[in-house]
Amino acid sequence: MAKNRARRGRQEGSVSFHEGKGLWHARRTIKVGEPGHVVGQQKQVSAWASTKEEALDKLGLLKSKAPSNRGVVGTVAELHADWLASIGARLKPRTVAWYANHASYVLRAIGARELRTIRTRDIDLLLGRIDSQATRHAVYVAACSLFKYARTARRLEVSPMTDAAKPRPPKSDRGKRTWTAEEARAVLEAARATPHHAFYAVMLTTGLRRGEAWALRWRDVNLDRATLTVSRNLVEVGGRLTFGTPKTASSARTVALAKFVVDALRARKPAGVALDALVFGNTRGEPWHGSNFYRDVHEPIVRAAGVERRTLHGMRHSSATLGLAAGESIHLVALRLGHSDPKVTLAVYSHAMPGAGAAAAEQLGAFLTGATE
Repeated sequence: MAKNRARRGRQEGSVSFHEGKGLWHARRTIKVGEPGHVVGQQKQVSAWASTKEEALDKLGLLKSKAPSNRGVVGTVAELHADWLASIGARLKPRTVAWYANHASYVLRAIGARELRTIRTRDIDLLLGRIDSQATRHAVYVAACSLFKYARTARRLEVSPMTDAAKPRPPKSDRGKRTWTAEEARAVLEAARATPHHAFYAVMLTTGLRRGEAWALRWRDVNLDRATLTVSRNLVEVGGRLTFGTPKTASSARTVALAKFVVDALRARKPAGVALDALVFGNTRGEPWHGSNFYRDVHEPIVRAAGVERRTLHGMRHSSATLGLAAGESIHLVALRLGHSDPKVTLAVYSHAMPGAGAAAAEQLGAFLTGATE
């Protein structure tokens, strides 16, 4: 007579090998809530298979092995090189440069280490040694991208970023680094005495990014219709200038121009200029390097205006806040800036409309009651 030899593991139900049949037999009790369960009754299900694991698997009792990096080969530096090549094929050069710059902290700290030895505590220690809150958060973001690539490329089973402490992102004041209307008028007046009045007029009224303005050609400007079209962007990476597509799909846009801006552009446009010539090139008609423009143009104009120094990107923020203060809707400002969602504009510039709610309530009340001023 054949005997059943019990071979039970912890929390495996019951599993045994039937020598007569040469098969493994697993059985367990149906749990509450499972199909076939009857209140007040115990009912078992069972399965036969040629291996213990197969029998357990049929009843859903087979434990999956915890993921491990035990068999992983290669160093963090080797992963870093492959990751850079990967993001370089799909991201814009300036974005790749940002990731590379902040991932260099990871490379310096643990680049020589074997991937399989990296633990969450290594990441936490690395981040803890960075004093700047903004830099610490940026390095965390870059490290997440690096080790996510490792998982996607099947270079790691377990990412050390999974349980790493996420640094708090720095508070942004980007929508508050702006000029007042009086300061903006002073800058425009100071620029009027230079060849760059049209540039400042465009920047302060349209909110273009500096790369979008420097990439403009005369074919992109329609003075008769008082519009300009953003179709490309100038990017500087490592001192090298390149023209590329706008930052996002929504950044490709057509923007209306105020009459005084059209007049400033007409005054700047040379007779018989080629359509592909840059609107805001340097004295040789070539694109500006940012550092040269700041030194030769921006700093002197700001000093002459007697206002607090703002960056060129600060003029974009000034344009948004001044437009909102003048009553421009958040939707139109978002379109003008090239934001993909007005929620982004509202999150950054809501401080510029402190009385908007009260004014809107009064307007609606007047409309409903027929009241007039």
